[in-house]
Amino acid sequence: MSDESCIITEPRRKSALVTAIILSNVITMLNAGSVNIAMPVMMEAFQANLNQVQWIMLAYILTLACAMPLVTALSDRFSYRRLILASLVMTAILSLACALAVNLWVLIILRALNGFFAGIIMSSVMALIYRYMPKNERAGRYATVLIVQSIAFAIGPSFAGLIMQWTSWRVIFVLPALMVLPTYFEARHALPVERVTGKAPLQIGGVALVSLATGMLLLAFTFLESWGFANWRFWAMIAGAIGLVAYFIVHNRKNPHPALDFSLFKLSSFALAVFLSMILSTVIGITASVLAVYVQSVRGYAPFFSGAVQFAPSIIMAGANTLAKRLYGNASTTAMVVSGFCVAALGNALMNTVGMDRSLIILSAILTIRYVGIAFVRLPISDVGMSAVPQDKVSHASAFINWVNQLSQAISTNILTVIFTFRANTLFHQYGGSGQALPGKEGYAEAALSAFHTVFTIMAGLMLLGAFFSLFMVRAANRDKARRRAADQS
Repeated sequence: MSDESCIITEPRRKSALVTAIILSNVITMLNAGSVNIAMPVMMEAFQANLNQVQWIMLAYILTLACAMPLVTALSDRFSYRRLILASLVMTAILSLACALAVNLWVLIILRALNGFFAGIIMSSVMALIYRYMPKNERAGRYATVLIVQSIAFAIGPSFAGLIMQWTSWRVIFVLPALMVLPTYFEARHALPVERVTGKAPLQIGGVALVSLATGMLLLAFTFLESWGFANWRFWAMIAGAIGLVAYFIVHNRKNPHPALDFSLFKLSSFALAVFLSMILSTVIGITASVLAVYVQSVRGYAPFFSGAVQFAPSIIMAGANTLAKRLYGNASTTAMVVSGFCVAALGNALMNTVGMDRSLIILSAILTIRYVGIAFVRLPISDVGMSAVPQDKVSHASAFINWVNQLSQAISTNILTVIFTFRANTLFHQYGGSGQALPGKEGYAEAALSAFHTVFTIMAGLMLLGAFFSLFMVRAANRDKARRRAADQS
């Protein structure tokens, strides 16, 4: 496929592409975010704890991440047009199938299948913008996507909570399926028909190795509470997972058609952007789940309030994204990112002031601080990283960033959930509880609140770590530009 000839110039098609990207993102966000709101309800429906029910989410994220390294090869074989349209159709079918799941394990399997096609869509979002949009419009178009995402993030959880309050958790899977129809037609109109250039191997074996390694990590931390930290099985799984990933990296670097192009890490600004994106994904991934447990299981509110408490912060986040879009390029990038991470760290730290009788309005205000900080971080780190990448490697870079983000989100969500469950169980038994710590039992609310504080304290520390490394981002970008100029002149 050509590198420059595929740039879209017609205003209507550019608008249709952005609309299709936004709707596709909203579909994947609803498939993910609505389940977080539903977790306490599903814990009761399936008589399972958070550690078990989280696999509804983890299965989705894991297969979503595993699909991402395949996107570049699949787009070379079939073109982005065919790939996106086929993935949208499968997303609709599998979302409806999830609504009809008969038990927890069937739902987990269907979610895993759904996650694969969501991964193809999500991995393509950034690639579509940086491949088909004129260079001078890319940052602005991506900022528009982030703004609408924030609005969807506000409406989605509230709507999901309202649905569950009056109907069933099954209905939350129907809405993404219905949204596929307008998305399909917009994408069909916007995406160009391109001639495929080859039959690049899919490297399924390598992706399978990474999937197995990730699964081993997730299982190791899932069973950590029952096995114990000193158990040989835990460390055998960790060592095996690290070994498989190391083998994949070495083998992948020698392959002429790599599933993931690790040579991109020679670009220091891209490598730093990936690292900072990992931190953001880690912090964002677990939030909705523990927030839903706090609002519903600790405070006793209906599911609607788990979403409602995020509504105002998410709308304000959309405004902050708009402000970030205007400031980016005019204000200091380093100042924007460092201040954003610091503000987000403050919001996470203030979560420790939330108690058994704190107003949900105060909770919403604290979330607002957190979301505003995140809004000032996302656009600069994404654009700095992608702008360093040559046009012919945009697809590889987009797949890499999304793959790392989703894997880090899956693994960190699993680890933080284990920390939450372990902390809640330990305190539950200290408070005199017996058996498994589950919502509704005496002492569970107090134990879960302390676990809630622990998770947000960890996230505050990660945000400060991001602020520190952000100090080197612009310097890395300038160094990459200098190297490219030197290479062009030689």
